[in-house]
Amino acid sequence: MTTFKTDTGGANGLFFDKSGNLLACQGANKRLVSIDMQGNVTVLADKYSDKTFNEPNDLWIDSKGGVYFSDPLYFGTSLVQDGEHVYYLTPKRDNVVRVVADMTRPNGIIGTADGKTLYVADHGAGKIYKYTIAENGSLTDKTLFVSVGSDGMTIDSEGNIYLTNENGVQVYTSSGSLIETIDVPLDPTNVCFGGKDGKTLFITAKTAVYSLAMNVKGLSYSESVSYGLSDTISVLQILSGMEPAITISKEADINGDGKIGLPEAFYFLKKLAGDYSDTTSSFTLTSDAGIEGGTLPLEYTCDGAGSAIALSWSGVSEGTEEFALMMTTLPGDGTTKWNWVLYGIPGTATGLAKNSTGVGTLGACEEGSPM
Repeated sequence: MTTFKTDTGGANGLFFDKSGNLLACQGANKRLVSIDMQGNVTVLADKYSDKTFNEPNDLWIDSKGGVYFSDPLYFGTSLVQDGEHVYYLTPKRDNVVRVVADMTRPNGIIGTADGKTLYVADHGAGKIYKYTIAENGSLTDKTLFVSVGSDGMTIDSEGNIYLTNENGVQVYTSSGSLIETIDVPLDPTNVCFGGKDGKTLFITAKTAVYSLAMNVKGLSYSESVSYGLSDTISVLQILSGMEPAITISKEADINGDGKIGLPEAFYFLKKLAGDYSDTTSSFTLTSDAGIEGGTLPLEYTCDGAGSAIALSWSGVSEGTEEFALMMTTLPGDGTTKWNWVLYGIPGTATGLAKNSTGVGTLGACEEGSPM
């Protein structure tokens, strides 16, 4: 065990986003922050209605990149806001919305992997409530889940909810039935799954951390998102003017021109990856192939049989496991249209030499043919 960061600003609730950044509720600093792997801190939210928060306590990140967080008051002498509430930082992280305003003292918070249900602990009232999550992140259908309070909470792959309180770690089914109580030497304060296989339950207390091997694994929002070669092909079909295999919603018409083109294809890729945020990437792709106006020389036939373009790249996000290279022809009259993809390129690669072979897996097809 090593120290990752000191002077954390009273960091309490923690949750990793899909880019590996650690989001934290800094109660003492009254703000929600993101901490990268080098320990650099970015403030995501520190005010609502031009007032600082009370003491942000716990958080959960949905699959769109939006963040729900509770804002109770435990250590301060007086409220800054007009009560102790729950907020939602929108996926673009440019707006904070109050989504729960009728709790005594909200604390633990966790959502389901499908993004449809949010559980919130009203620690002050000794109850857990569940809500239906609307498309815009607002909450409806408030329902009493169990009449038990909780500090931090988590959820497993079977949808069971783990609560922390003076009774230990209590495990409830999604229907509200108590199925297990895990005794802990000290009163637990938070709980999460981790380990290489996600089957280790970590439990924090005021002066100790405990671990327990489990038969189930934890479930994070990222596990509800799956994408692969078929989705990549759908993007290729969009780029080549073909009807995509997967229906694109109206919201994907980025520029409002009624057409599906490059902007929509990039949106689609981000959506498949569970990334709805509008962050700027440092990834840079370069080539000495003599590209003019976005068009490659004719020697690059894009059919898997001709020359392969030389490429190099930098600014790769940490944790990248592999790359895929996609191309499509823009033919003239009587020219066969080809879709071409090289996928499974190792994440450690920094480029491809011209006419590279033995790197990744190649697929190509004529228009209208399955790849």
